[in-house]
Amino acid sequence: DHRDLHSFPTRRSSDLFGNDLNPLGLRQYQDVSTTTDINIDEVGVSVAKAFADGRLMLGFGLGVQFFDYKSRLSAPVHQTDDATFDLVTNNLKARTGGNEVGLSYRLGILAKPIDQLRLGFSYTHMPKFDMDWHQNTYFLNQRTGSFEDTTSFDVPDNFALGAAYNITPNWVAVFEAKYIMYSELMNRFATNITYLNPQGSFDQSGASEFSMDDVMELHFGTEYVLNAIPNVPIALRAGLFYEPAHDLKYTGSNPTERRLFDGGDDLIHFTVGTGLVLFNHYQIDVGGDFTEDSRNVALSMVYQF
Repeated sequence: DHRDLHSFPTRRSSDLFGNDLNPLGLRQYQDVSTTTDINIDEVGVSVAKAFADGRLMLGFGLGVQFFDYKSRLSAPVHQTDDATFDLVTNNLKARTGGNEVGLSYRLGILAKPIDQLRLGFSYTHMPKFDMDWHQNTYFLNQRTGSFEDTTSFDVPDNFALGAAYNITPNWVAVFEAKYIMYSELMNRFATNITYLNPQGSFDQSGASEFSMDDVMELHFGTEYVLNAIPNVPIALRAGLFYEPAHDLKYTGSNPTERRLFDGGDDLIHFTVGTGLVLFNHYQIDVGGDFTEDSRNVALSMVYQF
């Protein structure tokens, strides 16, 4: 299992700075450039046991998570007339990183009340990883402050309820509701950002002014299996799911932070895929996940023995 590589481009925030520190009337803006690489690889084992003639199944899985996190931020404040003069007056540079190993576990229940219907429940507990945080502030290229701390990255736990119904022996419709605890990412959240308030004095953004919402994702999908080739079933899949906004949100009075950390947007994902089984042992699957913001394709290969 391999998760999440994110990269955020440069964002320009204009007209966020008053003239208190700008007596010449020069325009001021801030370029915020961030990159965040998150890699979580997992190796695990799982076991399951059937009861009541296969009508009820219980499962348990244990995984080893390999975590690698690197984040960089640069936020220079420019003072410029857009033509002949451009001076970086202030700059904030921050970096966060961690490389650790943790344990995860999963519990699952699958029930089959009638032949066409399957109902399932699962709980996934993910580990917490420690990270080192470094921040430097500069004024006119001279370092004015340096901060270091240790924070954590709690991979969110989740609960899921699902159902699958066979419309025909070859055609199945599925539904899943998954509750993801993104608020766990705020555990030990730390910040040290100073800004100029409308009264002309300096304030500091505190960790309590940031939040991240837990969300309920709703997944719908269908699969049809073709038997056009003897002993080679080919599955055609399609689906969609709703992903509520759950980005970092700032609720304080700093206008720059409000624009940068607005909580994100709700997204609708459209998915398509196909898969086949060769010689009763080799399974190959490919799928695509498309939103208005991203395009992702995944390929998997499984050998069953």
